[in-house]
Amino acid sequence: MLLEDGLALADRDGCKTYIEASAKGLGLYLKYGWKEIDDVKVDTRPYGGHSVESTKCMMRDPQPPKPVKA
Repeated sequence: MLLEDGLALADRDGCKTYIEASAKGLGLYLKYGWKEIDDVKVDTRPYGGHSVESTKCMMRDPQPPKPVKA
């Protein structure tokens, strides 16, 4: 999975990662270790939308290597 490959590189290099998540993706990102740091609301109605949309700003600290299964 592309997400796992990118996170493995970030973890290896000791880098924090940042992502903005919709409600649909939030569960996946929480599973991979991101934490919510802010919530951005955008009123889409002036631009042809129908509501106020919410986007979660998330940060993930580098994770230690997972043990290798024998």
